This record gives sequence, C-alpha cells and structure tokens, in this order.
Amino acid sequence: MSTGKSEVVRGVAGFDGEVTILQARPWRFEGYVNYGRSHVTSRNPELNEQNFLNAINAVSSGGQITCAPGAVNSPIATVSATCAPINPFGGQVSQAAKDYITTIATPENINNQYDGVVSIAGPLLKLPGGDLAFALGYEHRAENSRFKPGAFYQGATTDLYPGDFDQNGDPIDLFYGRSVPIQPVYGAYHTNEIFGELNADLISPSNAVPFVHQLSIQTAGRYIWNSIAGNDPTYTVQGRYAPLPDIAFRGAYTRAVRAPSITEAFNPTSSAFGFATDVCDQSLRNQGPAPATRAANCAAAGVPANFTSLSNQRSFFTYVFGNPKLQNEKSDNFTVGAVVTPRFLKGFSATIDYIDIKLQNAISQYSNSQVVAACYDAATFPANQFCSLVTRDFSAAPASSGYAQLKQVGSSYFNSAQLRYKGILAEVEYRTRSDFLGAGSHIGFSVNYQYLDTLSTAATAGSAPTNTGNSVGYSRHKGIATVRYDIGGFFGQVQVNYIGSARVDPDTAYNFYSVPKVGAFTYVNLSLRYEVNKQFSINADVDNLFNAKAPFPYPASGGTATYFQGIIGTYLRFGAAVHF
Repeated sequence: MSTGKSEVVRGVAGFDGEVTILQARPWRFEGYVNYGRSHVTSRNPELNEQNFLNAINAVSSGGQITCAPGAVNSPIATVSATCAPINPFGGQVSQAAKDYITTIATPENINNQYDGVVSIAGPLLKLPGGDLAFALGYEHRAENSRFKPGAFYQGATTDLYPGDFDQNGDPIDLFYGRSVPIQPVYGAYHTNEIFGELNADLISPSNAVPFVHQLSIQTAGRYIWNSIAGNDPTYTVQGRYAPLPDIAFRGAYTRAVRAPSITEAFNPTSSAFGFATDVCDQSLRNQGPAPATRAANCAAAGVPANFTSLSNQRSFFTYVFGNPKLQNEKSDNFTVGAVVTPRFLKGFSATIDYIDIKLQNAISQYSNSQVVAACYDAATFPANQFCSLVTRDFSAAPASSGYAQLKQVGSSYFNSAQLRYKGILAEVEYRTRSDFLGAGSHIGFSVNYQYLDTLSTAATAGSAPTNTGNSVGYSRHKGIATVRYDIGGFFGQVQVNYIGSARVDPDTAYNFYSVPKVGAFTYVNLSLRYEVNKQFSINADVDNLFNAKAPFPYPASGGTATYFQGIIGTYLRFGAAVHF
C-alpha cells in the first residue's frame, strides 16, 4: 500500500499605514513578505524486475520448490533479501515472495516560494465623476522546485548500453522496475517587478450629463525582469461608457506575458519508443495548411513522392526534454462588448463580447506528430528548431519499405510563432418570482453561447497557420441553456448542452476522410437538491438524462473530453451533506 506525507508551511508578515502629503487626502501604504514551502514524500511498493525473475525461475529440488541456485539479487534493496519462489498460476504468492520482489520507492518533491511587495495608493485629484486614483509598487518573487525520484525510479548509470540520460547527459541503462527511468528535476528563477495603476471616474450618474450616465477609464502597467525568460512589460487600458442606466459599452486592450514554468524549462531528458504521423507519407504530403510547402520540403529532404510511412504502425526511438531557451509568451487581447440591464424588466441581463487574442511565442507542448509537421510545414525548412529533432533512416535501399522512415524524434515545450483566437461570447439571464408555481418560489433561465471564428497556430514565423477552429473539440457553435426553479429548501435545475458539428481536420480536403464531419451533439443534465434543515441536505444529479449517444467519429484528440457525456452514457450521483 502506498503512503504519502505532505507538509505545507506558510508564513506572512506585513505592515500598513497612511501618509498625508501637501494637505491632500491620505495615501495608504502597505508591504508584506510571504514565504511558502511544500514538502511531499511518499513510499510506494514497486515490483523489482530482477528479483521477480529470480523468484519465477524456480526449480524442484528434493520435492521442494526453490529459487534457482546462484540467483543474484537486484543491486537495490527489497523488503526481504531472501529469495522465495513464485508460482505465477492461481494467484498464490506467499508473503515471503512478495517481500522479496518488492522495493519501496521513495520519491520526494520540494517547492519553495518567496514573495515580497511594497505599494502606495490613493487619490491624486478630484474629477467630476469621482477621483483620479493611483497605485505604485514593487514586487520581488523567487521560486525553486526540486523533485527527487529516489534510487528505484531513477535507475543507475553504467554506460554499457544506450538508454535514457541523466542530468549530465550520461546514459542510464540499469532499470530496476518495468518503466523508463524518472529523472530528478531542479529549477529556480526570480523576478523583480514594478507596477502602477490609474483609475479615472470621469462622469458618474450624479453629474446628470445627458446621454452620459457613466464614463470611466482604468489603466495598469507592470515591468518584469525575469532571471530566465528576460524582460517584458505588461499593461492594460479599459473603459466603460453607459449612455443610459439600461445599457453600457465596455472595451479593453491588454498586453500580457507568461514566463515558462520550472517544468517547462528544466524537465530532464528521457527516452522511450513511440509513434508519429509522418506528413511526408504520400497520402498527406499534399494536405495541411500549406500543401505546396509541405510537398516541396519533403522532396528536399529526400523522401520519395510515393513514400509510405510506417511510423503509425511500428515504434521508433523518441525522447522528451525541457527547453531552457524558452522565452516569455506574450498576448495582445482586444475585447469590446455591451451589457444590457433594462429597468423595466427587473432580474434580466444580457451581455455580448467580441474577443480577439493574438498570442505570440506561445509556450506549447508538442507531440511527436506535431514536431514532424512543424518541421515540414515551415517556410524556413530545414533551418528551424523542429527539423533538428527529426531524423530519418536513409541506410536502407531506396526501393525498400524501410527507406526514409522516421528513425528518431525529439519533443519538448516550444515557443510557437503565434496562436490566434477570435470569437463571440454572449449570455442572457433572467430570474423572477413565480408565485403561480408556489408562494415564494423563483424561476430563472440563462443561455450561454460561443461562436468560434478563428483558432489557429503558426509553429514558425512565416508559416501558414494550422487551423483547429471548427475541428473536433473546438466546434464553431457551442451553447448551454439552463432552467432553474426553487421554493423553500428545494432547488431543481435542467441544463441543455449543445455542441455544434465539426470537421475531423479543417486543413484537409473535405473528401480526404471517409467521414469528414462530426455531427452536432445535444445532451441534458438534471440536478436536484433539498435542504431538510440548516444542518442536513440531500442531492441527486443525472448527467446525460436521455442517454444521448456521441456522434461518430469522436477521436481521442479533443473528442474524448468533448463527448465524454455521450461516451459514458447516463450517469447518476446521489449525495447527502451534514453541517455541524
């Protein structure tokens, strides 16, 4: 039985106060230091492969079943060092045998975070609608993380055979269990940040300005010095204009940044055998976001036009690694929308927003197939970061099936050139008393809708973007309609979920797949709750009430999560809660 222990320590110290400068209204200042530490250890019983082979290689001697003479124990300790034979049939394994083949693995994970902030904020001057207020501050953050897999999971370095690699690049070829080695991870970074904000209430309802019920502007900015990913600013400008109390328009522009995490930057190299879709296969080389570019790059790589790939059918050597060269990802977000809250229809509200996001240097984890596609779809072939990770085997005869097959592919986290999203989000909500359905009852409904206009990724600068919008998992149209009813301690809700039709692959010809399109899918959820009193309540939930079936096909990539309700069928949950 696995056991674990988690220790979390957090300490916070701070100060605050007020200061008055030049007889103005007081400004408030504050500062704090925050330290957090998480230390997680576990003890996991694992099968020791060498001792298992010793135990199963039993012999009969004098009517007794014993381990074969001369059996050498595993270099890493097990619960017991005394070999005891195992009969693999019938499920009869003695405790002595279990102890002999079991090693207790002891992984350990430690995370530390330090954070300190000082700031000052207050009004600068009086505006017609309120204050022009400001805030200024400085923040320092430092984080480090260390994962120690323990001797069993890490394996050992003998330099006898090629295998996985330790942090020094030496091969690890002594595995104690049945899985690939798990390598230690250590990483650390720190940031220094300065920030400021301005909030201007230009016009408020009390000013009684015709057709300007409210007008306000907010701005904020921060400059970040990151010890790993470099220096970048982040800022936002947003405003709100309400010509009448019933309607308001809002808009915002934001530049945001995200630094790579410790795992993304420092994950150690480990190898395995895997599969990939080879875009140079004769059925795929004239498909994709830029078919002519892909075909030309495959030809330039020496792959014949009639090439048939085997990389989806037989495994080849692959490896994954962290990427310390990652840069900050940067996004430009533009949003504009409206909010309607009519005074004549109390409890009703409606919002609609258009959103345009352009994410540059997007940090993405690439699969083997994505690395291969990014190499051959790039206008910069072969001088891009992906092609150096793809190796083909040209040692076989050109006419043989083994010629030009994928031999090795590396994958990691990369900075994609650009990720683009455009869409519309809308919501309508209404809640009102419904005494005709019972005194003191309420009924309400809401509708949430998303229209996905664009979702695409460009792996390298100048490359045609790969379109995932309107693909399985990212339907053009999605919506949720909810009806709620409550009276006294009873609450009931019916939710209708709609997922629109989608293409299997928007970047291929429509007739490329025998079933190129996945149909629309609708399922209904029911939720009921009754509060018997303040201390006790019961609830029941039914997912996919009418057992709607997921459309065919629903591939694992995006489809499993999207159509999970249809895959699992009707699902019931019952529960009760007691409050003390």
